[in-house]
Amino acid sequence: AGLAALSLGRGVYADGWPDFISRYMQGGRAAPGAQAQFAQDLRGQTVFIDRDLGLGDELFYLRFAPLLKARGARVIYRAGDKIASLLDRLDCIDEVIGADADLPDSQASLLVTDLPMRLGLRDNRDIPPPLRLSVLPERREIMRQRLAALGPPPYIGLTWRAGSRPSGRVDGNLYKEAPLRELIAAIQG
Repeated sequence: AGLAALSLGRGVYADGWPDFISRYMQGGRAAPGAQAQFAQDLRGQTVFIDRDLGLGDELFYLRFAPLLKARGARVIYRAGDKIASLLDRLDCIDEVIGADADLPDSQASLLVTDLPMRLGLRDNRDIPPPLRLSVLPERREIMRQRLAALGPPPYIGLTWRAGSRPSGRVDGNLYKEAPLRELIAAIQG
């Protein structure tokens, strides 16, 4: 994983993606076919994509799903409960299934973080823009009312924690939290 991060950080995708895709494999080796690139024409094929890592990574890597869709694939995505309804409104995903759903029939399945490798992206110019996520109009109006009750703009959004708290798991590295009092003191004024 460290070598992958180094290569990807330097923009050397031809080396970085294969190292990254094998991060969960025993001995650092991906299963045969795991690194095979998708064909340019995927019409008539269903591709199942499973979530991976944290919510921010999930949204970041879903920017590659429209490229898969453009090749003609039917795309099924297993989403976490927090964002399933949001992703269900995207044109690049044909079906969103829940975290506990059975695996669907598909010609290919992969982790969302492996999309760039499987799509053959090799250069910064290949990276698509972020997904355009839509907000439901009724939710937007509720938020406008909440903000108006706080006073006039500008409004500043701030987060001090991310991820899920570990519950008896050893690897709590997906949870981050800054001490709120210290953070407030640092940004006051």
